[in-house]
Amino acid sequence: MSLTPRSVVAQAPQIAWRNIAGRAVLLKAPMSSLHTLNKVGEFIWGLLEKPRSVAEIREAVCGRFEIGPEEAERDALEFLSKLEAQELITVRNE
Repeated sequence: MSLTPRSVVAQAPQIAWRNIAGRAVLLKAPMSSLHTLNKVGEFIWGLLEKPRSVAEIREAVCGRFEIGPEEAERDALEFLSKLEAQELITVRNE
């Protein structure tokens, strides 16, 4: 599925996560694959506890980090695409 600014994304239900030593660590069941996130990735992951549009995520990232909206959207779409490919998030296009 192709992500757009109007796509609504959320954490996939089978994912458990914890912050360990300042890094978000995601565990995907039942395969028990581990994924670690950087600071921005962890921030976005936290936003995904409830469904949000990519546009909402872009605005939140701009508000939290010193980054322009175009770069924030591009980076968010790239990050979310990787999460989607690994089935760590759900995506609904509106």
